[in-house]
Amino acid sequence: MPLSLIEIQRFMPNKQEGENIPLFDIQKSLEHLVKIGSVQTKNGFFYLNNNPHKDPYTARINNLKTTHKKWGQINASGKFLVYIPYIRGVYITGSVALGNASENSDLDILIKTQSSRIWSARFMVVALSMVLGKRRYKNKINNRLCFNQYITEDSEYLGPPNINHIIENIKIPLWSDSKNESRKKSIYNFNANRFGLLVKKTIEILLYISALGWLMEKLIGWMQIKKIQHNETEYPTKILPLTIKTNNLIFYYPSVLETEKKYFTILDSLKNQYLNKERL
Repeated sequence: MPLSLIEIQRFMPNKQEGENIPLFDIQKSLEHLVKIGSVQTKNGFFYLNNNPHKDPYTARINNLKTTHKKWGQINASGKFLVYIPYIRGVYITGSVALGNASENSDLDILIKTQSSRIWSARFMVVALSMVLGKRRYKNKINNRLCFNQYITEDSEYLGPPNINHIIENIKIPLWSDSKNESRKKSIYNFNANRFGLLVKKTIEILLYISALGWLMEKLIGWMQIKKIQHNETEYPTKILPLTIKTNNLIFYYPSVLETEKKYFTILDSLKNQYLNKERL
């Protein structure tokens, strides 16, 4: 995927939190890679072109246009999530957040929940989105909501240490009850109805007073853990396998594993090209 200089800086691995590698240093390194032919550039985008029959630059521009359409679909399809009990934040991630969505892309969603209510929140999200016909399921992918991560409001990290900064950099808040994040206004934010939020809060209070909330979390959590433990999906080694924690649930489709293999193949190819040209 062709990236601009700013995007390369955002996704640069092995950065300290809050620290960015200077754009000047990145640009000098890229200019060297362009000079030796390992990287190509066009109109401010840098990319690897291992397939001479495809034009990555044109594909990226087309995907930017498609992404704009996807944002409209998210606002139409995902607003109901705000009113589900125990939901504390809704974020868009994946190809849409990267500005690289294709026509057949789904809509990757990260959900933040109340502490100690992650299983109840996930159950209601999945059940309601299935009833409304909005969840990705089997071959129904295009413009469907894909809930690939749930975190609690007290979770310290968004993901495993090796990809935490990447998830942090690509997630875009659609709605959050956090005062800090609610200040990050954009044209894509959900405008929540105050009456709907009041009804949601009332339901949460009733579940707390009656202790049904605690009982539901225990029962639904036990059922979901049993189901997940029987899932034999192979997970990418660099992302780490799924671990069942009560503050951070990460789910990936098998295509992620294929992407990882392609990624390391490209890196090995780039490394070999660089070493061979350095010897000449």
